[in-house]
Amino acid sequence: MVGVKNEKAPNWKGENVSVSTVHLWLATNYGRPNLCEEGSCKKKSNTYDWALKTGLEYSKNRESFRRLCRSCHRKYDLTEEKKVQAIKNLIKHNPHAHEKSYDNYRKLAGGV
Repeated sequence: MVGVKNEKAPNWKGENVSVSTVHLWLATNYGRPNLCEEGSCKKKSNTYDWALKTGLEYSKNRESFRRLCRSCHRKYDLTEEKKVQAIKNLIKHNPHAHEKSYDNYRKLAGGV
């Protein structure tokens, strides 16, 4: 069924959709973002994303998303929990993690 979109498409799942499906839906209906909606952005990026607003679930609702440059998107999504997990992964997967330079990271990650 070429050209069949939205509710008439055979793979339509209503509001219970995957992340990739929502991003495809956004690009199809609203295009690729070409500006950053973050007020403090320095506007130096060439890459922009649809970013899910904090606290919301993925759905086919344009109001659930912001247009952000890649840098602002990463900052927006980086919660304290994600910072701690990133530090833990860094220590776990780095053969030099036993060195003294990682002591501060261990403290930040709760003594890993």
